[in-house]
Amino acid sequence: MLLSVIIVNYKVKCFLLQTLSSVYEAIKYASQHYGYENFEVFVVDNHSQDNTQEVIAKHFSQVVYIQNDTNLGFAKANNQALRISKGKYKLLLNPDTIIPEQCFSTILQYIENQNDIGALGVRMTDIHGVFATESKRNVPSISGSFYKLTGLYKLFPDARRLGHYHLNHLSQHERADIQVVSGAFMFLRAEALNKAGLLDETFFMYGEDIDLSYRILKAGYRNVYFPDISIIHYKGESSKLNTTRYIDAFYDAMYIFAKKHYSTFASTLIRPSISLVKAIKKYKAKTQKPKTEDRATQSEKTQIYLSNTDSIAESTLLTTYKHLNYSNLNALSDSEKLESEIIIRIPDISFADIILLCPLVSRLRIHYPKFDCII
Repeated sequence: MLLSVIIVNYKVKCFLLQTLSSVYEAIKYASQHYGYENFEVFVVDNHSQDNTQEVIAKHFSQVVYIQNDTNLGFAKANNQALRISKGKYKLLLNPDTIIPEQCFSTILQYIENQNDIGALGVRMTDIHGVFATESKRNVPSISGSFYKLTGLYKLFPDARRLGHYHLNHLSQHERADIQVVSGAFMFLRAEALNKAGLLDETFFMYGEDIDLSYRILKAGYRNVYFPDISIIHYKGESSKLNTTRYIDAFYDAMYIFAKKHYSTFASTLIRPSISLVKAIKKYKAKTQKPKTEDRATQSEKTQIYLSNTDSIAESTLLTTYKHLNYSNLNALSDSEKLESEIIIRIPDISFADIILLCPLVSRLRIHYPKFDCII
């Protein structure tokens, strides 16, 4: 077995179906060279309490599905699959991602010739094409943690010292050795994982990727940022379900890491700052009204449905949209794209094209008639 893909899911069924669709397209593409039998996919469900298992069995029967009767957290759930997976490489992948068809093939061709790479991460953007700074990071130092907690790094983002954590001095398009690979897309060499150990289950969610990345470095391997591949990461779809709980998890993870890897004096010193910022964030989360797009602004946008079919009657939700054949997309000017809300029909358009298109439009949504989902 060459590659084991592991996805932990919690109440994001439609996003999971989208991620699996892109994963199996990437497997299909890579299997031309490596063979389909050399790939396996695991979904670990952390007690979503919906019909996810039934839907996965219907559309992706080849998935190895693990159903938990409680939410075990990210680290424990990933470890469940890691312990029984057989791949030479393991990919920890979030359920709210889209990967391009050439993803696995390109990475395998690269990493197979780089035996000292323990973990590899890729360039990530959100659905608007905005670069995700967590794509390339350093292990947080005491000073780096202080700059992040206080927000000082935002004031001078290009300053090498203040931007040390997010490696702001490095181009997002430049390959580089880094210290931390994001758990949203963490491509691991099994040999390195065996030496470094599995994810630390003390972390419920957040921080376990930083901890594992650090241990892989200490085991003598390199961690690499590989921007040859770009993916979409919607980010935080599960955590939106209970904001305050995930604020707790995020800042508790910071202290767990500090206590584990900093000196007793340093971790004690930074704990009050973590507690203060956590309290402020929780207060804001409870009192802040959710952001909503102005209805007038929405109505001013041109609504376009892109597909290779002649009609959009398959969904009554889309009857108000102007239909445009995908082959005519280039007929739209750049300004028209930026002023439009566009829905794309899958499988008419490749996932690689979606990733290229997302920075060019005002709002991009994706329609999966097969799953009856619009994301």
